[in-house]
Amino acid sequence: MTVEKLLTTITARELTEWRAYDSIQPFGDERADLRAASIRQAVIAVHAKKKSDQPKLADCMLKFEAKKKQTALQIEQILKGFVKAKGGKINDGNS
Repeated sequence: MTVEKLLTTITARELTEWRAYDSIQPFGDERADLRAASIRQAVIAVHAKKKSDQPKLADCMLKFEAKKKQTALQIEQILKGFVKAKGGKINDGNS
C-alpha cells in the first residue's frame, strides 16, 4: 500500500492508536539504535573485570552531531551553484 493511499484510508482514531502503540513499543531507527546499544553493553559487560567497569546503556548509544543550521547566504550560494551546474543563468539584478 502506498503512503498516499494509506493517508486517504486511515482514520484519525486508528492513527491515534498507532501513535499510542509507538509510544509503548517504539519501532524505527531510534528503536534499532537502542537495540544495538543493548548488544554493545552486553558484549562490554562480559569482558569487564569489575562491576563498576560495566557501561550504562546511555554510554553505548550512538551519538550523532546535530545538523548545523544554514544561513540564508549559504542557502543562496548552494542554490546558485545548482542553477549554474544545470546550465542556468543567475540574474543578480546587476544587468
